[in-house]
This record gives sequence, structure tokens and C-alpha cells, in this order.
Amino acid sequence: METDSTKKGAKMNLPFFKYYRIPLILAVSLSLVIITYKSNILLENANVMSYLNILGIFAGAILGIFILDLDYFIHTFLLEPKSEVSNTIKTYIKDKDILGAFNYIILHADQFENKTLNSLVFQVALSIFSMLIVIDPGVPFMIKALVISTLLNTIFRFYYFYLQGFGDDWFWILKKVPNKYVVLVINLIVLIFVGISVHTLK
Repeated sequence: METDSTKKGAKMNLPFFKYYRIPLILAVSLSLVIITYKSNILLENANVMSYLNILGIFAGAILGIFILDLDYFIHTFLLEPKSEVSNTIKTYIKDKDILGAFNYIILHADQFENKTLNSLVFQVALSIFSMLIVIDPGVPFMIKALVISTLLNTIFRFYYFYLQGFGDDWFWILKKVPNKYVVLVINLIVLIFVGISVHTLK
């Protein structure tokens, strides 16, 4: 029999799992695409390192769905440490309630202004960076998967806020927010960068 506290806990956990289920699906799908498309490289020798690289791709892709959330902790501890939302997040962290902190961020993300990572500037910079890092054979596959996954997640993250009417802050560098057609083209270009990054991965 469920107690009131159990029901309350389940309700509090819902935003986190509901929000991250799509990024998780994208991350796993991206991992499978990379492994399938680059199987000739990954399984060339079929040794322990090959399987570690495969595990690294999954780990990197999954970690990549959380990179953009660093934005809120940068805001909390560096940019606006005395704001109301920052103090609330600090309280969650002080109480060691990390899941609660993420739930709060998900539900109040629109209250964070001038985001650094959740922005067009970072999206463009990461697109260029991904093209450079994937062709470097010295960079671990885990890091490459993390970068590509983060880039893919910028598309989901933008549309998540855009469809709720909070997409303007993504374009803070521009004097005027582009119309929906320009927005679509921008994200299609980013998606192309994701595809090229996977294709040229070494």
C-alpha cells in the first residue's frame, strides 16, 4: 500500500524522468548508429579495447544529455549566486537532493536569463568543435560521443522551450528573434553537422 510520502516522492520524481526520456532515447539511438556505422573501426581487432570503446560510446552519449544542464549550475554559483532560483538550487544541493534540484531546474528553467550553453552561440560553437574533435584519432570515442550527443541534444532542448513559448532567450545574441522557418533551417543545419560528425568520426 502506497503512503502519502511515497505518492509525493513519485510525483516529485516525474519531471526528471519525463523530461529526460527523449534525450535518453536519442543518446542510445546515436550510440547504436555510431557503433553500427563505424563497426569496421571499432571491431577491427575485436579485442578488449574494442569493447571498451563501445561501452565508452554509450557512456559518452548518455553523459552528453546532461552537459547543457551545467548552464544552470554556472548561473547558480557564478553568474547570479544571490538570485531566488540560485538560492533554491543551493538548498537542494545542501540537502543532497540532486534529483530535486534537477526537478526544480526543469520546472523553472525559464527563470534563468542569458544562458551560456543553452543558446545559439554555444550551438554554433559546438557544431564547429564537433567537426574538429571527431577527426582526431587521439581523442577517446567516449569524448567524441559525448560531444556529438550534446550537439544533438541542443536541438531537443531548443524545441522543448520553443514550443512552450520560451525560445527567445536561445537567441539572446540576435537583436531580433528569427521566424519559425529560419529556426527550422538553423536546427536542420545543426542536425546535418551531427550527421557529418558521425560520418567523419575516426
